[in-house]
Amino acid sequence: MKNVKPGIQYFYRFETQDSQSPTGRTKTLPVGQVENLALAVVTRSNYTFGYFNAYEVIAADERVDLVVHLGDYIYEHGVAGYGGHVGERIGRAHEPSHEIITLADYRMRHALYKSDTCSQAMHAQHPMVVIWDDHEPANNPWMKGASNHQALEGDWATRRAVSLQAYYE
Repeated sequence: MKNVKPGIQYFYRFETQDSQSPTGRTKTLPVGQVENLALAVVTRSNYTFGYFNAYEVIAADERVDLVVHLGDYIYEHGVAGYGGHVGERIGRAHEPSHEIITLADYRMRHALYKSDTCSQAMHAQHPMVVIWDDHEPANNPWMKGASNHQALEGDWATRRAVSLQAYYE
């Protein structure tokens, strides 16, 4: 983007041939000393455990300058995994229903989380800084695997790479 100035609020939207997004809002960082900075800090967003009501409150708060998400933006478990029993009861089951492993799986899961209207509102109203944590690829990962990555799920390096590709997309 050319001619973006520091310390300014901007409005934006995306257009294709067939559709147009709702109008979003963002702010650029100021130059120099800042007297006040209002951060909204969120983490551990498990779709199956409930609604993202806090995101709706953050979206409505015009004092927020920046949202910081500390990770676990998505969870990789299938409907029979962590949180699945709650998700079934409240009508918020993970899609796809199995533990996510492939690029298509990770993309679908990110799309599901972003389909939440409260999440959409927060993303549209405030800039975000995001940090990924363990559940973005799989629970408790290390260099050669993760606590819930089994050999039958394929190569760990491939799974990690596709999970991060979907995350950054």
